Order: sequence, then structure tokens, then C-alpha cells
Amino acid sequence: MTKDTPEDFPGDLKGGAIASYLSRRKAKAFADNELPEDYLLITADTIVCIDNHVLNKPASPAEAVNMLKTLSGNQHTVYTGVTIRTKQK
Repeated sequence: MTKDTPEDFPGDLKGGAIASYLSRRKAKAFADNELPEDYLLITADTIVCIDNHVLNKPASPAEAVNMLKTLSGNQHTVYTGVTIRTKQK
């Protein structure tokens, strides 16, 4: 199952809180009546931060190369948020 969900987030969120927020948003995109009984929905989102700056998804191959060059040899942090839900909750 997949759903397209917006990936914007409140500006006051930082680091792992962003990944958790986006993961929960993905889980909430599914209405209870869309989930089969005894179905376990797992959603996740990952973000990369460098120098307190969140790297968003690259818009082009050239932007992806520039991001990789920025990350190469520099300390950065990768955060992943995971949400697990069922039809009941």
C-alpha cells in the first residue's frame, strides 16, 4: 500500500522530530476503513541533516550529485522515524 503525502513540516521541528512527524503523517493518511482487519501498517521517513540544515529530496540528478559532494567527508546525521499502527489505533 502506498499513499502520496506532503513532506513539508513545521519550521520549529528539528532533527529526529521531523522524521517522526513525517512518518506519523504517512500513517494518518490511511483511513481506518482502508486498513484490512489484523493488518499492521508500518510507515517510515528518513532525513539527513548537516550543519543543522535538513537536506530535502534532490530535484534533479545534478542536485543529488551536489548533495553527495556536500556530505562526502563531512559529519552529518541521518534520522529515521517509524510509525506502526493497526485499524484500531
